[in-house]
Amino acid sequence: MLPTFHKLFIKSISKETPQAVSIQFEIPSHLQNDFAFIAGQYLMIQWYNGEKTVYRAYSIAASPYANEIQITVKSVSEGDFSHFANTSLQVGDFLEVSLPQGNFTLQTVMGQSKNYLALATGSGITPIYAMIQAVLESEPQSRFGLIYGNTHPDHTIFKSQLDALQIKYPEQFTVQYVYSQYTDEQIRQGRIDSDLIGLALQHKFGLYEWDTFYICGQETFKEESVEALISHGYQLEQIHCEWFSKPKK
Repeated sequence: MLPTFHKLFIKSISKETPQAVSIQFEIPSHLQNDFAFIAGQYLMIQWYNGEKTVYRAYSIAASPYANEIQITVKSVSEGDFSHFANTSLQVGDFLEVSLPQGNFTLQTVMGQSKNYLALATGSGITPIYAMIQAVLESEPQSRFGLIYGNTHPDHTIFKSQLDALQIKYPEQFTVQYVYSQYTDEQIRQGRIDSDLIGLALQHKFGLYEWDTFYICGQETFKEESVEALISHGYQLEQIHCEWFSKPKK
């Protein structure tokens, strides 16, 4: 059963990478409470491509404390809406948007002290980015680590924002970038696999015992990451996963 959709005004569009844009919606005052969300939730977009109506799910890439709703859309091959969003969508247009939904969430608690570690690849960063902001803003005693894989720095969604967060919260937030098509002596080259996760847990993220893990990316990446964490003594109950796929039409 499809959710109810609301026609929302687009108030800003920003280019994140050559293949990805962030879209910020204006939420009418009478819908503000309905659009309240938990970090990690997503929105459904209903869009008519000229021949048929298609539905796409996009994680909310904003802090739940920021009083804004934003999604980030990466253009993919054969992705009619993603291509439209990256090439033709404009400020002032409207999109049909559902209320927030989904169970891949991080509910922060004021005064709580926990250690969170996330693993993400590509556009899988979008729900993780919301979680990072939520923790840094509302749980000053907590820490957040991120292992984030991409092909190249220029294709890394939210890189400048993540770098800024490391500077602003040096005791709370640490990110390790991993690039498959870029070489730098201070940055890991390759892909996020069991060996790399093991090294990260021993070295860069070895000072702390991590309470909870969040994983978002391709299915194979998710499976390998779960297996690697379990092999290092963590429990399945500590690991939360989500990956992007085309929702059923």
